Amino acid sequence: MEQINILILEDSDSDYKDIHLTSIESFNKTNNSNKVRVTDHRARTVEDAGKLLNSEISFHSAIVDLKLNQERTADEGKGNELVGLILDKYRIPIFVYSKNTTLLDPKFEDRRGVFFNTYNKGNKNFVDILNEIKNINNTGIVEILGKRGHIENVLDKIFWRHISTSLGNWFDVTKDKNEKMLLRHVSEYILQYLGFDESTGEYEQFHQAEFYSIPPVLDKLSTGDILLKNGSEEHFVVLTPSCDLAHAGKTKVVLIVKIIPNSNGLILTLISSIKKLKSQQEIPDKKKEYDKVKADLSNLICNNYSPKYYYLPSTKEIVGGLINFQEITTVKKDLIDSSISEYKRIASISSSFIKDIVAKFSNYYSRQGAPDLNKEDILAKLLD
Repeated sequence: MEQINILILEDSDSDYKDIHLTSIESFNKTNNSNKVRVTDHRARTVEDAGKLLNSEISFHSAIVDLKLNQERTADEGKGNELVGLILDKYRIPIFVYSKNTTLLDPKFEDRRGVFFNTYNKGNKNFVDILNEIKNINNTGIVEILGKRGHIENVLDKIFWRHISTSLGNWFDVTKDKNEKMLLRHVSEYILQYLGFDESTGEYEQFHQAEFYSIPPVLDKLSTGDILLKNGSEEHFVVLTPSCDLAHAGKTKVVLIVKIIPNSNGLILTLISSIKKLKSQQEIPDKKKEYDKVKADLSNLICNNYSPKYYYLPSTKEIVGGLINFQEITTVKKDLIDSSISEYKRIASISSSFIKDIVAKFSNYYSRQGAPDLNKEDILAKLLD
């Protein structure tokens, strides 16, 4: 049975009994066959909630009431203190569930999202919130980033297997420089551990969402940034080398390539052919043709189809497709993310993949070629 621990900050006994406990009981009955069970840990005060968070319990979510009875002023939301504490120190979803949602501190407004939401008790069934928590938990993100999640376990390995035996290399570097250097060093170990399954001895397959960072991590234009042209649905990838973009003023023109969406071009042609041939596979020639076209699409997705193409996967935020290295163009750098912007940076391709794209792009344009030999003449002489 999978246990989901939730922290509930609620000072009202009646609300806790009639809303929270009743809903949790109903949720557990409904999800018994799914082997999922919610266990609540109630706190009446922010101080008690802090103690629970600091305990050995690994929480999967927090439910926060904003207005607590110990308040003496009507315009304060004591629950904001717990919201701030969790946002600063913990990595669990927060659901503000209160009759006084207007008391939420405005400084938290920009943090709203799947991991931080606000609901009025009168308008939202608590069972629905429990289902949201279950859906988030099913992604595995809390187990990865939580108090004793996979990241913590990986960090333990890195500390004892690697850093503890090689820290002497860092003694000659000042502390202010050491921190960032060590973070980069540790991050490289993390990437290696997470890209390899020690139990099977196999490299992990990546999910398409790992292909992108949304929005871009860096504030400055970088190789692999994805640009959206204003007033259109056209997307482009920046191919200008990082060494040129790193220095202000060095680059005035940026090399970009358009993303051809799946609804156009070669991908659409292959998909249409596969759908058409699928119902004709009982005909031998059509079966061979179907297998060939399907193999072509598979090779295209795996970037083995042609040196001039690179496939970018689609996600909910990014329209993927093909980039064709024969269709590169340039745009003035001033027209990207500026006061006269024609292009907006919306994402960046992660470093693991942009290296491969740049390498394939470089190889495509570094081809030298050679004149064709008379193969018929050569074959005739070999077979003579």
